[in-house]
Formats: sequence, structure tokens, C-alpha cells
Amino acid sequence: MSNVKTGVCLNCQKITELQKSHAINKTFFREISTKCPETFGKPLQIKYHDNEANLDGNQITYFQFCKNCENYFNSRYEDYSVKFFKNNLSRVKQRTTKKFIRYSNVDQKKLGKFLLSIYWKISNSENDLVRNVSIFPNNINAVIRNILNNDECLSKIGCKIRVFKLIDSKFDIKDDGLKQIIMTPFLSANGTWYSMMFYGFFIQMTFYNFREDDISQFRFLKDNIGSLYVNFKEINEIHEFKERVLSSYY
Repeated sequence: MSNVKTGVCLNCQKITELQKSHAINKTFFREISTKCPETFGKPLQIKYHDNEANLDGNQITYFQFCKNCENYFNSRYEDYSVKFFKNNLSRVKQRTTKKFIRYSNVDQKKLGKFLLSIYWKISNSENDLVRNVSIFPNNINAVIRNILNNDECLSKIGCKIRVFKLIDSKFDIKDDGLKQIIMTPFLSANGTWYSMMFYGFFIQMTFYNFREDDISQFRFLKDNIGSLYVNFKEINEIHEFKERVLSSYY
């Protein structure tokens, strides 16, 4: 199949030649394909809405951006954020405790927009893995474009995002094993969180209007450069993960 086709760019809205864009950066998939022979180089893809969990080489690609917009997102958000998740930013130092990892000097605004862009791309994708995922109504696309292309904050659409580092004390899945699991976005049972999982991290996004006194406990990404606290989260305590995977094997 060709890696380009003509269509309307999701970002600039021009009719042009579209690139086959990755919703989740291809670097994460490439690492799985080269370092995980026990899974034939394929991640464990969990399609929450279709109640499926399989080893699948589908890298969640779809024709969405023109070449200029693809390059813009790569240079503006993805290059930095991929290095953050892979712990390859020289200016970012980390300190690990029993409950969390403290990252210093993190551009949280850039990281937040990177994660928002993943949700946005998936919400507008027709890839088989995510075609049933619905997050944003079409009438909010223009607002998201404005946020991602200008110096706007996520709070403009009431968006809040938090990041967890996955661990497993029950079945002793190591970090390399957790990095092989990709769970496409799903809405929590209480209707508050849109959650997803990739590269050993658990991401949650919400539009819920929390009380001001409660916000600090959630450790949301901020709109500045500073310290980011990433709590550890037991993967077997994520109900939706157990429902789709663990109950099938244990």
C-alpha cells in the first residue's frame, strides 16, 4: 500500500498529498520490533471497545497530515516528548521514590500538547485498531488545531492530563514487558477519564471540572517548565486492563 494519498489534512485543512501518520510515535513500535523476539516483534494491542487483546503489528497509522504538518508535529512536540518517555533528555533529571518519580525541568506544556495530539489523531482515525474510539466531537477540531498551532493552553478546552509510570508487583512483569503493551483510549466507567497505555506509561485525560481544592492531588501536567511528579500505578489495579487481559490468562 502507498504511504501517501490525496485528501484533506487534519491540521491545515488543505486538499493535498497526505502522509501515513503514526498516532503513537513509530519510535516506540520500532523498539518493540527490535527488542522483543519473544512476541515476534509485535506489541500486545488491547482494543478496549472491541474486547480484544492480541499480538498485532498494526502501528496505528492513517492518512491524516500533509508533509509540512507532519514535520511540524514531529519537530514541535514529538521529538521532545519521545525523548522524555525514553529518558533521553539531558536537562531533565529524575529522582525515584517508592511512590513516584520526580522529573525536573520538564516542558509540561509541550508534553501535554504531544499527548493531546495522540488523542486527537486517534479520535479522527479510521485505522482498524481505533476506528470505534470516539473522544472529541467534530466541532472541537478547530479549537484543538488552534491550541496545537499556537501558544494556547490545554485549559482553553478544559483539558487536564496526568501521567503514571506502570509497575507490576503481582505477576512481576518487568519494565521491558510493560513497554510492549499498548491499550487504545477508553472512557472510564464513571465517565471521568479517557485513558490509554503505551511504552510503560498510563495516560489519563479529563474534561471534568474538579473543585480547586482537589486539583493538586491529581498532579496534572502544568503549562510551564518545572518539576513533574509521575506516580507509580499497578497495572493489575487497572480494572479495564484486567477485564480485557488478565482474566483471559490467569
